[in-house]
Amino acid sequence: MFALACGVVYLSFAFLAPTAFVLAACYAGWLFLVECALTTNAVFRGSIPLERIRILPPPPEPPDQQTHEPAYRSYFFGPLFREYSLAVEAAWQQGRQRIIGVARPPADQHSGRPRVALLQQIQNMRFRVTSRGMRLAGLGPYLGALVGVCAGFAVAAVFAAAVSVLYLFVLALAVLGSLIVAGVMRLFERLSLLLRGITLECRACHRRVTAPIYQCPRCPPAQPAMHQRLVPGSLGIFHRLCRCGQVLPTLLAGGKWKLPAYCNHCREALPNRAMTAPTFHIPVVAGRRAGKTVYMMSAIARMETRARREPDFDFEFTDEPGLAAFAQARAILRVGTLSSIPATDAARRVHAYTVFVSWTKTVRRRLLYFYDPSGEVPEGSRLGGGLAGFHFLGHTAGPVLVVDPFAFPTVRGAADPRLLTDVRPSLVDPEQVFGRFVQSLREHLKAPVDRRIAQPVAVVLTKADALTGLDDCAHPYEKLRTSGTSSADRAERSAAVRDWLTSTVGQRSLVTSIESSFSQVGYFAVSAMDAFDPQDHASTRTGVTFRNDEPSEPVIWLLTAAGTRRPR
Repeated sequence: MFALACGVVYLSFAFLAPTAFVLAACYAGWLFLVECALTTNAVFRGSIPLERIRILPPPPEPPDQQTHEPAYRSYFFGPLFREYSLAVEAAWQQGRQRIIGVARPPADQHSGRPRVALLQQIQNMRFRVTSRGMRLAGLGPYLGALVGVCAGFAVAAVFAAAVSVLYLFVLALAVLGSLIVAGVMRLFERLSLLLRGITLECRACHRRVTAPIYQCPRCPPAQPAMHQRLVPGSLGIFHRLCRCGQVLPTLLAGGKWKLPAYCNHCREALPNRAMTAPTFHIPVVAGRRAGKTVYMMSAIARMETRARREPDFDFEFTDEPGLAAFAQARAILRVGTLSSIPATDAARRVHAYTVFVSWTKTVRRRLLYFYDPSGEVPEGSRLGGGLAGFHFLGHTAGPVLVVDPFAFPTVRGAADPRLLTDVRPSLVDPEQVFGRFVQSLREHLKAPVDRRIAQPVAVVLTKADALTGLDDCAHPYEKLRTSGTSSADRAERSAAVRDWLTSTVGQRSLVTSIESSFSQVGYFAVSAMDAFDPQDHASTRTGVTFRNDEPSEPVIWLLTAAGTRRPR
């Protein structure tokens, strides 16, 4: 019996134990890896609540008190690694419980009964054997299986850890690549705007806007989602997900320019489709009752009319309030009651009119800012400092200096009293107004006093239609033989207005002051009566027929003269 027992023990440890070790190790390793794979797959398929990976957007905040971006966090920037750590932790716990059962075993998904760990199953099988002979013969396989399970578990754990580290390295490369792509996209967009000369300024506070606030078009107006940094980053590279579920582009090339935008300084609405064209800032300056507002509206009306009739001329308002204000002025211009156009309120903040304009012959698409400060401001009469507080002068690309010819004593003396009543002449000395304006412009542009300002300037003689009724004062264009718009004709007409100012009305000092201050000067004679259709005017003194410059001509000339020079 002893010899038989020794043989059974030898067989059990020499042959069955190694076999049990190999089988148990393979099965334990495979089972551990399967459990890890299933658990990891379940985690990455969304079984973990979003709160655990911190991807949810912040709760709604008042728009003026909003400090966080109302968008879901990008999965690649933070949530990915949190989910990875949760997946590793869950896979380790699940695999360990399945093999060695050091914690309370989870329930089986199909039967609902608690699952028994592999080591426990082997022990249960050992205890079920009641025969001494069988227990002696099974001692080797039992011990081999126990050691095999532990060995398989250890090897599988090391393998899973190596795969996990490799996967973490791949994730890190993906995140690093995402960071690089986000940085490149932001840099590319900035360089693109810089090379195209595109900037954006607020129409109300006149400050340059480098980071507009974009509003989600889908969120309710009562709780708007204001995205203060809608750029490639941790909330999304090419797109981000708003808290309402709306996908928003982060790049202008992706359609960001279509979203409602606001100034990040004063929260004023910015022009629609901003940052799609270079900006061009035109302050229109004159004293009180010089016809400044009437001129600006007539210039806009003429550009709108040309856009409807000429296929190569494009014009478009950027906002509904500006269009509504212009529509009211346009109706007044059509009936000719120019005095009904309200003057600019000196107490109100200057709000720019913004329009898109392009002229395919010489002018590419531009976003024009028209500033209409009250005539009292450049006079400095009662606003304390005048134009010194107007930051839009620092963006000036070409000003329009409006001159009322009836502001000069020579012209007023030659006019009939009834005509003076109709034209409502300005009683402010234009040289005084322009002197204050040039001084403030130099301060904002940081232009040295001993050098000319680099921007061109258009000197516009308004109310030119009324000059045809004067007996002792000729219209500037009475002696011209042509009325074309070629460069030669433009130079001739500019010289005619300049000569009229210096010789006819004795304003040589005004002309000298302007020409010594600006690098390029153009002179124009316009009438608001030509806002829609240029008309022939006949002098009552000589009977000569001529045409004034179109109201939009000074603006087109400024755009052409400035070329691609970017405003400071």
